[in-house]
Amino acid sequence: MGISEYDKLARLSFCQNDADAMHEVLRWAGYDIPNYNKLTGYVDSKLMRDTMIDFFVDHSISNDDILILYYSGHSIHDDISSEVYLAPSDIDPNSPYRNGISFGDIARIVQRSIAKKVVLILDCCYSGSAKLGKRFDIRTDGEGICILAASQPYQEATVLPEVNRSMYTHYLVEGLREDLCNSNR
Repeated sequence: MGISEYDKLARLSFCQNDADAMHEVLRWAGYDIPNYNKLTGYVDSKLMRDTMIDFFVDHSISNDDILILYYSGHSIHDDISSEVYLAPSDIDPNSPYRNGISFGDIARIVQRSIAKKVVLILDCCYSGSAKLGKRFDIRTDGEGICILAASQPYQEATVLPEVNRSMYTHYLVEGLREDLCNSNR
């Protein structure tokens, strides 16, 4: 997901570029990503939530699959509840609990999946505050959930204007490309 268009927040044109680059490198690595799971540009809360639910509870998934959820876009820290919300295009920053998707919501969605290996890549502000509970800790057998966060809990994510991508996604994609190139030699 690369949410770049917002009703009440600043436009983030680089987020669509982030999602396109991540999509390309993951497909190159052999991941099957149906077009209906690639959300970019303007994405309303219903589509975002429904797509996440459909992705994690897809009946074609086996428990040995590795599921990767990637998000680049705004996030909102709610000072009242101390929750952080991923921001769909129609989020109201003054009431993020109405249309936003909290890290708690993500945990509840992921719990419904039969996949034993889940990777969340969160390229947004405050992503370091994502905690999904002990059930999701990585175990010695490699199963569980891994969260790759672009920032510390109270830190903003950074953009690289010269490449029109976020710093985190840029270096992650470049590292993955280099690894894939080296492994194909």
